[in-house]
Amino acid sequence: ETDIVMHGIGGLLKEHGFGFEDVFFVFIYVRNMADFASMNAVYGKFFGIKPPARATVEMPLMAAQIEIECLAHRGRSALRESLHVQGISCWAPACSGPYSQSHAVGSLVYLAGQIGLQPGTMLLTPGGFDEEQQVTLANISAVADAVRSRLRNAVLCRVYVLDMAHEAAVMAAVADKFAQAEAEQPLVSVVRARGLPKGANVEYQLVCATDAARSDGGVPRSVRWETREDQTAVHYNVKFVEDDFLFLLLEAVPDNVAAAIEASSLRRLVARCLRTAV
Repeated sequence: ETDIVMHGIGGLLKEHGFGFEDVFFVFIYVRNMADFASMNAVYGKFFGIKPPARATVEMPLMAAQIEIECLAHRGRSALRESLHVQGISCWAPACSGPYSQSHAVGSLVYLAGQIGLQPGTMLLTPGGFDEEQQVTLANISAVADAVRSRLRNAVLCRVYVLDMAHEAAVMAAVADKFAQAEAEQPLVSVVRARGLPKGANVEYQLVCATDAARSDGGVPRSVRWETREDQTAVHYNVKFVEDDFLFLLLEAVPDNVAAAIEASSLRRLVARCLRTAV
């Protein structure tokens, strides 16, 4: 099934003038994490020596064994670079599959999902969720430092957990980390996964601005709104990086409200964001 999906993605990329060489980040959702190794064996055949960064999680897929989302960027190749760590080191875990630790496109760096592996042994950190989370943050911080960025430059933070009871611990850890760095906290999205690689309890995936973007005044710029949809408050958090990138996070949206938010409403919101940015 992975082969079928990847060939389908290849066709869609070609249809729009892209190729696999233009893909810089991939989200992979599998129904069963036991298929991780066999999926990697097929997936890796579609990329060269510098595969895109990615995040892989187990989700309760209904109609498939695997779903794959790709982000691609055409042009400005001189501003694209990747970090692909393959050997065991003491500063960050080696890649546990055919992916890069990070991929930079212009003023943004997309960091691959990180779990709490001990860099020198590639074993999962013992002790429970809190200990694992601290090592995960240290790992992803080390990667950010190596790719002309810093953890304090993060604009978007996705956190996958097995139990949403850990959401408060995640938010506290993120707040503490960025308070220590005297930096504005990024947009944070905590998502429940059914399983994570290596049996991990938590996985962090970040998008950071480069140091150059921060020094040029591109970070941080954020706006928060409250609007009303069907008599219910909907909070929008928006983060800008220069004039080319916009990240939008909808907070605490009830199901009935989420269903009522149409594409036209989202377009109006984006237009309002852009007017605020200038």
